[in-house]
Amino acid sequence: MKTGNNYNTNQMTLEISLQFRPESDHPASLINDFIDSLNIAKNYIFGRPQVYSSPALLKLILFAYSRGV
Repeated sequence: MKTGNNYNTNQMTLEISLQFRPESDHPASLINDFIDSLNIAKNYIFGRPQVYSSPALLKLILFAYSRGV
């Protein structure tokens, strides 16, 4: 009987294409354009230093919210 595993335990790398660009009417593009148009300049100054910018985190949150995550 076949178990149906969809993974390879010998895989040592994960290739991710960084050249992907969504269509102009895709929600990711619309959210990106909207946040870029806000010109968010203030950085969060409390706590430890941020690794990611505030606009990038806002884009991620809005995209996740649009997908029900």
